[in-house]
Amino acid sequence: MLLIVTLVLAWWWYQSTADLVAVRAEAKTRSIPSTWAESGQSLSPPDQIAAFERIFVLSSSLENYETKALLSKAVPPPLRLKPFLPIPQEAYDHHAGLDPMLLAEMLALIDGLPWKPVVLHGERTVNTPLIGVQKGRQVTRLLSERILLAPREQLPTEVRRCLHFLSALEQRSLVELLIIDSLLALATERIAGRFVDLKSGMPDLADLLDQMAGNCSETSGAFSVSASRRGQFLACFRDEVSKWRYQVCFLDPVA
Repeated sequence: MLLIVTLVLAWWWYQSTADLVAVRAEAKTRSIPSTWAESGQSLSPPDQIAAFERIFVLSSSLENYETKALLSKAVPPPLRLKPFLPIPQEAYDHHAGLDPMLLAEMLALIDGLPWKPVVLHGERTVNTPLIGVQKGRQVTRLLSERILLAPREQLPTEVRRCLHFLSALEQRSLVELLIIDSLLALATERIAGRFVDLKSGMPDLADLLDQMAGNCSETSGAFSVSASRRGQFLACFRDEVSKWRYQVCFLDPVA
């Protein structure tokens, strides 16, 4: 009998929303949004959503070198592209072999995105697919590889495009924030790897990093200590860019 009562109480507790009601009431007293409707973000225009979805479709046919190297025995070591280390010729060959029409279409779509998150879903449920989480890393790896491989005159365009794409990713959940946190780590590490070339070729880099740091810190708040630290790192990196000192870029980004 005691077991039955325990099971009934457990089922009632699991089904009850009383605790959520209390949490939402407390959130309202602190002016913290607790529903998607209260978040203040409306669905993005259809053309922006279509562009984002097309970018993710194209990315499936535009594999980045690093993923291919890690999954295929056909690519000899060193497998990973690391800033400040020699870039293997296989990486240049891989990017040269990507479909030029598909690549040009994807890059043009990224350049046409707004410099703010594209909201793909007005409402969220546990079954709503997080497309940005699933596909964002693949696109960011490709774009950040282009930063390492780009000739000096093309470098500012590649840096700006990578930061542009990251700015357009949704940041409405803890999972998305953590993923963007890791993508920012990847991007800033590879930007640091080309810092000497950027010193005279991209005077607005400090402003872009300032914008990214502000957005990251504002969105994270108490939501994610890791994301907040990433904002602090970007702010520090921005200061170094402003002073044209690049020694700090040799430090591990997390440090």
